[in-house]
Amino acid sequence: MSGTVFNDKWKKLAEKELKTDNVEKKLVKHKDEGFDVKPIYSKEDFIQNSLESLPGFYPFTRGPHATMYTA
Repeated sequence: MSGTVFNDKWKKLAEKELKTDNVEKKLVKHKDEGFDVKPIYSKEDFIQNSLESLPGFYPFTRGPHATMYTA
């Protein structure tokens, strides 16, 4: 099942349970730091480059040192 289909099914179920037609407005948390926290995340929410990056290499999404979190 793809993430988009999952999200659509989840959204319809959440709308029914919450008795609303705008799940995002009801469940998305707006943080003072300038970003939103969604109620669920799927693989489509992650940038492919971030998933393939290695620690110690630009853009340092997994840390600035190759062994930072393992040693």
